[in-house]
Amino acid sequence: MKIAISTISKNEEHNVEAFIESCKDADLISVLDTGSSDKTVELLQKHDAFAGQVMISPFRFDEARNKALDRIPEDYDVVISIDLDERLQDGWREELEKIWNDDCETISYWYIGDYSNGQPNGTWRSKIFRRKGYKWFYPVHEMPLPEDGRQPKMINTDKIVVHHLQKGNRDYEELLNNLIKEDPEQMNPYVQRAHEHMKKQNWMLAINDLEKYIELSRRDSDKCQFKNCHKCLYESGCRALNYIDIANCKMHLGFSPREVLPILIKSTAECPQMREPWIFLAEMWYNLENYPQAYACATTGLAIKDNGMWCKTGLCWAEYPEQIQKDSYNKIK
Repeated sequence: MKIAISTISKNEEHNVEAFIESCKDADLISVLDTGSSDKTVELLQKHDAFAGQVMISPFRFDEARNKALDRIPEDYDVVISIDLDERLQDGWREELEKIWNDDCETISYWYIGDYSNGQPNGTWRSKIFRRKGYKWFYPVHEMPLPEDGRQPKMINTDKIVVHHLQKGNRDYEELLNNLIKEDPEQMNPYVQRAHEHMKKQNWMLAINDLEKYIELSRRDSDKCQFKNCHKCLYESGCRALNYIDIANCKMHLGFSPREVLPILIKSTAECPQMREPWIFLAEMWYNLENYPQAYACATTGLAIKDNGMWCKTGLCWAEYPEQIQKDSYNKIK
């Protein structure tokens, strides 16, 4: 099996050495630069990882990554796309070779994207894919997908792990505005733009986008004839997390806990098999001094050991739920 790392760069000199080290088990490391003014290119050349430089204006991530993908010879079997501020963890190649088979087209792996309250927040990513027949789509939050538009054959593994180390905040709002303008019926850009609004504390704009996603997602799920399929479960989990974000936005806008409470109840109704809604609802009941409800919700959430979902909010999988449960129990006594 021949495995290539394919990515893009711009002014990443501080990341090059550690990135190369994390990718050392690949057969090829190929980085297309999009206009660095620091020593990124020089360092990539030192490690024989420089695939050239292109300028793209107006910039689109899909176009840049497709140009990078063009640099990968067609006799390679698998492409991994991680950015220079991301790190493949040890053992990734052994696991990939173990699970890859002739029917597999893409791998969904565990991605530790950020830390909140000292706990890692993880999600599934699928940027390991078959070299032939794939290309990148969408100008921002781009995805590698089959060129013919069919659903890819995917394998999940939590034994391939990527850590994201980026400290700064990038602003994708303009790119997302363009994407929504191009295709207003596409769901995910509304969530992604909502998160951009939340970073800027534009709470009402964020709520509008989160509610738009819920509307489009529910309409999409209603059309599905397989109501318990993986796609429907994924979308129900997304809607549940959107309700949690809406509750958070409304708290920042000065809504009272009692006004926010029904939103969190909707979150548990959307995806009762997911731990996060139960824990945030338990927290709200506790703040309202309804300790029996807080205890019950925390206990329900703790009983969910593996929700089978695409993300884990670190706070809800650490000691915090047990603390709510314990404190609520003591208040009841």
